[in-house]
Amino acid sequence: MYSLANRVALVTGVTRRQGIGAAVSMALARAGADVGTAYYGPYDRAMTWGVTDSEPEEIVNELRATGVRAQGFEMDLGEPDGPSFLFQQARERFGHIDILVNNAVYSNETTVEKLSTSDLDRHYAVNLRAVILL
Repeated sequence: MYSLANRVALVTGVTRRQGIGAAVSMALARAGADVGTAYYGPYDRAMTWGVTDSEPEEIVNELRATGVRAQGFEMDLGEPDGPSFLFQQARERFGHIDILVNNAVYSNETTVEKLSTSDLDRHYAVNLRAVILL
């Protein structure tokens, strides 16, 4: 097995225990990496996925149970300063970042014809701008 000991990973979009972000975070932790997770609480809790308020914290606790350092960051990557603030917070906590997994996504269930300008702006902010800035 490949070792990621002494490495630090930052994974965005870690909200649901059954989600891709949680699975990637756990795989990184099992390989020995310390893991910072980022989630957007207000949006995720509003979705129909059945996410509980405690789920992101439970994921962090599961990561810590593997013996690595882990920290969750509730962050709105759609805000102009969100990505830089997340990176700053993660570096303050861990000292450096070696691995970045851009897993966060803004999605809404509607047709293109029904997308509002604010929906388009949010798609751009989270799905493109945040990825580039991180």
